[in-house]
Amino acid sequence: MAIFLNFDRDQMKSIFFLLLGVSSITTAERYPVEVNFTSQSGQKSHFTFKTKADSYDEVKCYQEKLVLALSQNDDQSWVTSKEVSQFEDESFLEFFTPLVGEQLKQRNLNEAGVASVELKFFQDKSNRVAYDEARSLIEEGQHQDALKKLKSIEMPDKILPCVLYHTGKALSSLEKYQQSIPYYDQAIAAAPDNSRLYYSRGFRYKKLGEYQQALNDTYKTLAGGDEFWETYHQLSDIYDLMDDHVNAIKYASLGLKYRDDDYFYGDRGWVYLDNGNLQMAKLDFQKALETNPEKASHLSGMAEVLNQLGAHQESLGLVTKAIENEGETHFRLQTKADVLIEMGREEEAVKVFHKAMEYPGDVSNSYNNLGWMYQKNNQLELAIETYKQGLEKFPDDLYLLNNVAMSLYLNGSYDDSMTHAKYCISIQDESKTALEHWLLGANLMATNQLDKSFQHLRKAFVIDENFGDGYYQFVHKKSEGNFLKETLSQLVSLSKESNDAVYVKATLLLKKLDGK
Repeated sequence: MAIFLNFDRDQMKSIFFLLLGVSSITTAERYPVEVNFTSQSGQKSHFTFKTKADSYDEVKCYQEKLVLALSQNDDQSWVTSKEVSQFEDESFLEFFTPLVGEQLKQRNLNEAGVASVELKFFQDKSNRVAYDEARSLIEEGQHQDALKKLKSIEMPDKILPCVLYHTGKALSSLEKYQQSIPYYDQAIAAAPDNSRLYYSRGFRYKKLGEYQQALNDTYKTLAGGDEFWETYHQLSDIYDLMDDHVNAIKYASLGLKYRDDDYFYGDRGWVYLDNGNLQMAKLDFQKALETNPEKASHLSGMAEVLNQLGAHQESLGLVTKAIENEGETHFRLQTKADVLIEMGREEEAVKVFHKAMEYPGDVSNSYNNLGWMYQKNNQLELAIETYKQGLEKFPDDLYLLNNVAMSLYLNGSYDDSMTHAKYCISIQDESKTALEHWLLGANLMATNQLDKSFQHLRKAFVIDENFGDGYYQFVHKKSEGNFLKETLSQLVSLSKESNDAVYVKATLLLKKLDGK
């Protein structure tokens, strides 16, 4: 017999929180609030109480003081006159109005009046000053100085969630993501019900490439409530990095419920682009650009889509506009160089590629794409030189390794080609090495080592007879296929007179490949 239980939204969120190890959907009442209230008749009252803090306010500790002009509606609920009240953030006003009103009601203070409210995050004023200075330094990009200020804060304020949060933030800005994690751990220990902290730690795990940990934390944020549109962006981004495009699209689409402007259309456009769904990517970037036509990420995304669709002139115009609007980045320069190649403006492309190579981080694709341009033009010495320059910086990049091995083979440098192919095999899963085994087979056949050649060609066949081969597709103007069949045919011809055993085995394998 099936039993169905009905839970409302808040109950479901509470259950989800408990399952994920989060203590509650609301923050505990741990911060003292001091109130000085003056009624319209001049009666003065002073009282204190403890309150929760909104999860966002708790990690920021922004505003501590505000003045509320309070009165009661006919239903005896308290309201605030925004024109008379003094506040920095309207959400802060909305948060405190019912809280202070309830405290007045408990004290039988029902007359309209003005309440001066002070939320005391910090117990020591000098600590508060140091924190505010640190926050300003972070906003100015002076992260080392900010860390010194934060470390000067003394107990007990030293372990406030906002102090720990900003210490982690400053370290992250210096790309010290691993060092930032313990501060978020401590902040979560101090405020285990603050969903914002899980989001922040999840972001750092994402930066470290620890995607499952990042997902775990981000789902805890989602369990805390749907108020953070950034949560959907982060989930979409993590899944995209994991090549799980279905979930990446799902969460970008859900994010549209919280932001229906250009933001999530742009997010989803990039996921579609990564997934090779160019038409859907084009539609989303169009929607994003309708709302925000000057945003560089939308412009460069659309430029990449149009380049792949063959609209090179329009693509060049968009990526040029993206650079004019928000400056050069590695991706924008890379896109521009790729477009220039497609337009036959290769001298300009070379200059742009070299500029792109100067950027920090992983710029291996700039070396790879420039080398590929030379390779397609049969400028093999330049291709090899470019690939090897890239490998000096990125020695384990499989694209560079495979392409330099191919160029070396085409250039007759068989031993050097095999060295690179063997290294490729050593650093990746065997199930992905069909191309490398074909390369070894082709090189060995070129040096008349027919038995060894057959062994590697058979290995390529067993692993994946349909392995990808970009150079074959370029040579034959096809979207798929590889050199395995052609190489086996050559091996059959070469071994016919000199090696009966190889001839028989290669002939049989060729028939299998033909499906005979």
